[in-house]
Amino acid sequence: MNILEITFDEIERVNLKNIINMINNLNAESIELSSSNDNIQSILSESSIEDGAIYFKLSNVNIFGINLKEIFINLIIYKKELELNMNFDSNELFKIDLDIIKRAIFEWNKTILAKNYYCGYEPATDKYTQFFSNIHKGPLKW
Repeated sequence: MNILEITFDEIERVNLKNIINMINNLNAESIELSSSNDNIQSILSESSIEDGAIYFKLSNVNIFGINLKEIFINLIIYKKELELNMNFDSNELFKIDLDIIKRAIFEWNKTILAKNYYCGYEPATDKYTQFFSNIHKGPLKW
């Protein structure tokens, strides 16, 4: 299985609540959480300077106009910045027009306020595995 990844990086930590709200607003039947830290709340606190990561597993998600079996989301939290990685089974997404995905990512970024975003095979930040980013069109064809 090929993993399609959408990455948002260089997100200011003050946007953490926006990201959590965006994830909660995805139309998922269930969301499972785990963390690199013992206490998820400790790294979600606005006053926290603790690094960490939160892992989300969303099941039966209606996204991009289709139902997906699952999405894995990794939220990496640094002292002042965040990185958000969304991982999908590419076989499920290739049924969708790429412009629909581009529009959704653009809309999400209005909330997330990342300096950069990328869509490609994992790792999407590698310019050779990209379909597109907010800066350029990647070398891969949909």
